[in-house]
Amino acid sequence: MDVVALKRRAAELSKGLKWRSVEGIETPHVLDGDIEVRGALAADIDGDDKKDTIYSIALPSEMAPFWQPRYLLADVTSRPGRLLKVAESFYAEIEAVAAIDLNGDGPHEVLVTEPYHEGSGSFVGRFDGDKLKRLGGWGCGL
Repeated sequence: MDVVALKRRAAELSKGLKWRSVEGIETPHVLDGDIEVRGALAADIDGDDKKDTIYSIALPSEMAPFWQPRYLLADVTSRPGRLLKVAESFYAEIEAVAAIDLNGDGPHEVLVTEPYHEGSGSFVGRFDGDKLKRLGGWGCGL
């Protein structure tokens, strides 16, 4: 997967994003500019014995770091040519940091961290064909 494809998918995801202020006024806050690729994790998340890649990305925002669209995009070998949005967050960082086949069934489960300015959290997710389904999570903070 190349950076151009990541940017194209990020642009698709950012269309129409709005931030609702305390006063209830909706205004766009996603800026033009380069996306931030925060990390990449290789793991077999779809169970076909081939490495898939999960990219942790963030879109530029004038409200960052308190409000910034962040996504996990997966380049899944069983779905070539598509970047699937498998998880998203607007208030917390989100990054796929580790993967292991916890139950021995083939596909790897993914450990995702979600630190934010008032605390932190993590969850373990399993790819269900479209998203990372949360199997369990924990966190602390407000």
